[in-house]
Amino acid sequence: MPSLMQRARRLSATFISSELSTADLGQGSPQGDGSGRSSSNSPRSSPQNSTTSLLKSEGSIASAWRNDGSSRASSQDLLSARDAASRGDIAYLEKMTRKHPEAVFAKDPKGGQTVAHKAAAAGKLEVLQFLHQKNRHILHVKDDMRGSFPAHYAAREGHDEILADMAEHHPECLKMPDNHGRTPLDLGLLRGARDGSVKKIKTMTMLSPSSIKAVEHEFDHGYTAAHIAACYGHLDALKFILHLAPELIRRKDCNQNSVADCARIAGHESIVDYLRETYSSDIQG
Repeated sequence: MPSLMQRARRLSATFISSELSTADLGQGSPQGDGSGRSSSNSPRSSPQNSTTSLLKSEGSIASAWRNDGSSRASSQDLLSARDAASRGDIAYLEKMTRKHPEAVFAKDPKGGQTVAHKAAAAGKLEVLQFLHQKNRHILHVKDDMRGSFPAHYAAREGHDEILADMAEHHPECLKMPDNHGRTPLDLGLLRGARDGSVKKIKTMTMLSPSSIKAVEHEFDHGYTAAHIAACYGHLDALKFILHLAPELIRRKDCNQNSVADCARIAGHESIVDYLRETYSSDIQG
């Protein structure tokens, strides 16, 4: 299977310039409207409606089974289905969806995740492909916590093979924002900063240049990719991030800590020294 970087290179000309134009990709901020069209080149996913239409219809799609008077799966059945998705048990899901098709859209009462969210978080690409065959809308259903789609879960957990598959077959999924305005590509870049992967950061910025300025809201830190790289001691990644967006050196997190402050707090003195030497006019103390 081609890597995400290989697919990004192959897709960048069309994925960015046409279907996902540079203006369209400015979705890393809350001002993005999240609308978009499914790729006309997708061999498996060619929705005739726009992503916006899919999102508007999400509620009726997910709730229709509740009102049709048909036999419903028990709470235990639905829990078992979500567990099966997490462990990649397609045979169980096939059996369950034949008996209870609504199990695909049923949400976990604690966080509102569907089986697709569970599969994406666990990195189970084949399960996602199976679920999509059952219902093409499943990748467009939000959870109830952050408004995250399955692609956000895959990006957050670093499952590049799922992002690569979506980039080729479901590109609209990579630009849909959560409740904080962040796309899966934003989260993929932040994960790259955490892992110290210059390659991943480069790939995400190829697909979405605006993602370099994404902000983490998971734990109310307000970290940029630069803060994250500094916290985890990834100097090469930090250098690359600041090369692309030098203004991040002056950004403060929710505790008013700068990138240099985060490196100092985490005990990465070599990074502090580098930042003092390279960005002396932007750093105090």
